[in-house]
Amino acid sequence: MKVLLVAAAALVATSFAATPVEKPLVKRLSHIVETFSHNFQPNSDVDLKLLGDKDKGDSSTKSKRFTPTEIARRSHPKSLFLNLGTKGFKNSKDLTADLDSLLEQITSHAGNINATIARTKANKASRAKALTDSRTEIFQIRSAISGFLTRLAASRNLDFSDSQLEKIVDTLDELIQQILTTVDGILGGLGSRSDVTASLNPLMNMVTQLVSRLGVSDTELSAQLRALLASIFNKQVSGERGGLNALMMGLENGLLRLHGVLGSGNKSN
Repeated sequence: MKVLLVAAAALVATSFAATPVEKPLVKRLSHIVETFSHNFQPNSDVDLKLLGDKDKGDSSTKSKRFTPTEIARRSHPKSLFLNLGTKGFKNSKDLTADLDSLLEQITSHAGNINATIARTKANKASRAKALTDSRTEIFQIRSAISGFLTRLAASRNLDFSDSQLEKIVDTLDELIQQILTTVDGILGGLGSRSDVTASLNPLMNMVTQLVSRLGVSDTELSAQLRALLASIFNKQVSGERGGLNALMMGLENGLLRLHGVLGSGNKSN
């Protein structure tokens, strides 16, 4: 297994080091990840009853490639747009403040998960309890992201300054790293069985939706987010950042595909 991981890391690193070629690059990356992770592919059809009715249908992972606008549209059910009581962001400053708040919430829930995993490793809590507690925290993270996306879907004419774009990218960088580190901790502490990945798949799908929707809100931001994802993947395979387990298991395939289409959409807000 170690040999496969080293080989996969080398192949991915080589792909990023090569001259940038938009869609072929992502196809190669997706192929590399899927080839070396086929024995560990999470079951995307697992029933998520333990997470509540809101989880149904979220865990399906499709391989079809969509444009940024299509991804954003699929990320939001019609009910979000029909809810007249939903208040969008008043301006770009309001959005960046709410994104900061989202990061704080995710950091708090991630801390709870890490503490739970630590207790399990110290034999102070059972795996079953750790799994249940982690699912609860993951659901809270998804709910927080969903709330942000709902407001973003109702927002229009968000004009970002250069400093705000930089702030959004930096915050997303920290947010994604926080989630990937937490996912790696869960996989390391609880294993990669379907009862674990059933919660992680919809979480990573939600992260992909977050990056996608922000990307289609501004063309310049879209290009910067594409560069951010490339940097994250490159640092994962080089060992500079955590989350390699999530990458190798295919949990980041949505982000890999999104990397190929970001920067090609038009400003939608």
